[in-house]
Amino acid sequence: MQALDVVTTAQVFLRICNKRLLGEDQTIHEKDRRMKYSLLSLALFGILISGCFGKDQKTEPDLLKNLEIIDLSERQLDLLNTYKDLPETTRDTLLVDSIFNMHPDFWKGYLMNDSIFRLWTNQYQYPQLDSLNKKADLLGLDSLGIKFQKIAGETARFSGRDPKGKWFIIWGPAAANLGGFNDGTMFVDLAHYSNASLDDILESVPHEINHQIYSQTCPDTTYSVIKRIVDEGFACYVSHKFYGGEQTVAESLYYTEEDYEFCKAHEQEIVQTIADVYTSTDLTKIDSFGNRGIRLE
Repeated sequence: MQALDVVTTAQVFLRICNKRLLGEDQTIHEKDRRMKYSLLSLALFGILISGCFGKDQKTEPDLLKNLEIIDLSERQLDLLNTYKDLPETTRDTLLVDSIFNMHPDFWKGYLMNDSIFRLWTNQYQYPQLDSLNKKADLLGLDSLGIKFQKIAGETARFSGRDPKGKWFIIWGPAAANLGGFNDGTMFVDLAHYSNASLDDILESVPHEINHQIYSQTCPDTTYSVIKRIVDEGFACYVSHKFYGGEQTVAESLYYTEEDYEFCKAHEQEIVQTIADVYTSTDLTKIDSFGNRGIRLE
């Protein structure tokens, strides 16, 4: 895409937004995919806008100085295997002290409290321990943290900007393959089915790292629909450019080619929808733009 095309598209968008067509009572429905388009497809427009970013980049050699990568995966498995034959109450106490209490804010964000941590450990982790051990061998845990840091550093150097936040690599409840919290903390849950190989995990790193870069580049605390769109679109854009065309645009968006073509065919409707709600700070609307299960009439 030519830079002029990007700027022109952004200018058209801004002119539309200046009309302030704010439809705060707009209703969102779940519909069949063939008749509707995903709200997350609005990230496509975020990609267009994001082409205007990238000036005044940093050149410091150490661009990961504000990024902390905390790999608990090997320690978790080591302790689960070491304590497996102990009485349940004893091993619960040891695991809470050794894993949960070392990073309570993270675990409370993902599992809520130590009681649920104990319940999850006994009802889910121990029954699946053999499977977790086999998956660990397949993933190669001894090199995961090093390779993760390498990709993170390459992403930072590619953008010329430094990410800020924490990354946890864990065996969790498999609620998400990768995720994050509002404070900039991110995680990789190795137990999730989609993290089937090291490549599966690492290919998403540039996208996720860019969220931590963008939050530092645009520290405005106002969380709105347009900020969500640009943040997601920019992450997709950087991932696509980072891999130098190895990914199609659709793959960078986590779309099928069919979905991507459908969104392109409905570009004007997408732009109009943005114009209607782009300044909204309604969390329900903002979250809808990141929910692939939500469709728009």
